[in-house]
Amino acid sequence: MCKDPHTLADRILATIAHLCVLYGLTPTLIIFFLDKTRNEIDVLLVLIWTLFFIGPVFPYIIWRRFETAGNSVDGFQALQATLLMIIVTAMGLSSIFIHQLDIVIFMVCLYATWAAIDTAFGHKFKYIFINRIAAGIVDK
Repeated sequence: MCKDPHTLADRILATIAHLCVLYGLTPTLIIFFLDKTRNEIDVLLVLIWTLFFIGPVFPYIIWRRFETAGNSVDGFQALQATLLMIIVTAMGLSSIFIHQLDIVIFMVCLYATWAAIDTAFGHKFKYIFINRIAAGIVDK
């Protein structure tokens, strides 16, 4: 385990922020198991995705908690998870029209799981590309 000056509770919260991205798989799985065809715009289909816009709120709240407490390391992890969750939600809405995005959403969720495991062990995980955007937000 990595020696980390942050508390176990902080690492757990940062890990939960990363795992919130798995919440983005839920609409895709619901659509899959309902065997909904996506050839037509269905009100239920749009409603399923709209309900899951709440997903980015959880890592955002965790990020704000860390920012208020002055914990920039774990706050940066939660901010990255928030940005990734926004991207997953946007891809999910696009997957109504572009069916191949479902596998991309699945792969992103696996990547977020990797980030959660690294964060749980105290490592500073940086998402490819997203870490630069998050660093720009934190530096402002």
